[in-house]
Amino acid sequence: MEEEVAKMLGELKFTDEEMQDLEGAEMILEKEVPGSEKWLVGKLVSPGIVDGPMLIRVFIAVWREQPLVDATKLGPNMFLFKFGRMEGRDFVFDRVPWTFNGELLALKAFDGKLSPTEYDFCPLPIWIRVYDLPLTGMDVEIGKAIARKFGECLTADFRRGEGRFGEYMRIRAVIDSSKPLRRCVIVGKLNDGSPRVCMAKYERLPRFCYWCGTIGHELDLCLVAPNNVREDQLQFGDWMRVKFKPKSASLGAPKPGLVHFNSMNSGAGKFKKAVEVVEDNTITVGNVSARGKM
Repeated sequence: MEEEVAKMLGELKFTDEEMQDLEGAEMILEKEVPGSEKWLVGKLVSPGIVDGPMLIRVFIAVWREQPLVDATKLGPNMFLFKFGRMEGRDFVFDRVPWTFNGELLALKAFDGKLSPTEYDFCPLPIWIRVYDLPLTGMDVEIGKAIARKFGECLTADFRRGEGRFGEYMRIRAVIDSSKPLRRCVIVGKLNDGSPRVCMAKYERLPRFCYWCGTIGHELDLCLVAPNNVREDQLQFGDWMRVKFKPKSASLGAPKPGLVHFNSMNSGAGKFKKAVEVVEDNTITVGNVSARGKM
């Protein structure tokens, strides 16, 4: 729909009268809406149209303790979530990505100066594990440099834990979810002179395509995949997901070992901190497809 509107606007020729700006519009748009600092705008990144009322009912239940006091449909797959407390809004926002039946529910801070189609939902903060690094590379500077290969670096996790020092480095970065997922980082060379390939896995990774590597659709709906793709031709796969047991969320003070870099500012939304829990955040509604009709 958005692409169709953009194409139509590019082809239409408007008169000078039609192109005159609304008098006083900027002053009106600068007005703050009371309580809007506790709101989030969400978009379900899906090739189909979600059952909007069902998604709203589900997340009102899931986020009831924050509390989510109201939710409204803004358009196909777009929603406005209103929280009763700033702490509740931050609790949800700091724990992205959230998924609904496997598909990404992208979230942004509310900005009343934007129309729903102007929000940029591509930046996605996500925890990434990078494996088989040299032990001397397990430090802050290397972690920061590695995170920059994926996007904007937010946090490096150096707390002691199973596999956390030696097997992999855990970093949080803001990736561009519209681009193929990065699968590895090259860190120096092996003894034989070949590149040291350090593979990456993603925590709570939403549905993505095993052919093109982008989030938001699967192989059967990929527009660039050839017909009758064999499994051995796929360059992406389920091996890019971290498998873990869900943990209960904690709002306590962060444990030492999390190194925070500069915060991300994407439009009006800031991803202010990393969250140390790795709960699943995956919402599945029985056998009901998230691709149903509105």
